[in-house]
Amino acid sequence: MRGDDMVPFLLPPDGDGLGFRQGVVVEWNPDTAKNKIAVAGAVVEDLPIFNTSEALLITPGAVVGILTAGRTWFVLGRITIPGTPEAASALQMITTATDAVSSFIRVTSTYPDYVSAPDGLGPTVPVRIGPNRRALIILSAQMQFASDVGAAPPQYRNGRVGYRITQVSTGTVTAPPSDDRKLLMQTNGQENTLFAASLVSVASGFMFPAAGEYTVEMMYSALNLGGADAAGQIAFSSRMLAVIPL
Repeated sequence: MRGDDMVPFLLPPDGDGLGFRQGVVVEWNPDTAKNKIAVAGAVVEDLPIFNTSEALLITPGAVVGILTAGRTWFVLGRITIPGTPEAASALQMITTATDAVSSFIRVTSTYPDYVSAPDGLGPTVPVRIGPNRRALIILSAQMQFASDVGAAPPQYRNGRVGYRITQVSTGTVTAPPSDDRKLLMQTNGQENTLFAASLVSVASGFMFPAAGEYTVEMMYSALNLGGADAAGQIAFSSRMLAVIPL
């Protein structure tokens, strides 16, 4: 039964004015926010959401506050107790782990493999992932083809930037770099042409198999098909990585 249909049965006799109720989430779709919430023994469907950002964190079983305004009800958000995993997850929503490096690195042809930054500076960020096991990952970099042997016939080359996720407690790489989530620069051999790009992706599921500590590291790959210019490399600079637990 939809929320508006059920409200008349749950309202007190003087159903006007503001009120407050608690409910337990039965079903919650994180993509559409369609929901079913148990309130006073009845299940209401598709209540509007007052705090849209909080909607990213609501899961089945969560206790939520409900604001009532006459016959209109709104989900306010989760009710959390200090010191619980749920409270930690809510606080992580405003926690961002970042690292940035301005220096250049050069990578020779490695594709399809991705490698760590040759200067050892990543960027790499440590992050604590909560029970929702989701994070927003943002990375950006400048890339250009650089040659130490002068002009060369145009050849196909590209540079790629991805990221690797490692679970600290086990040392297991839970998400290796992938072409499914990467920055890409392609050139036909124009030397020193500068590209700048950013990537925003959501990491979830198998990438974070459990709540806990993880590290996220930027990784690099280069492809050089120019045999006449084997010394050509892809240069990466202005490297930035940010991880926002959800």
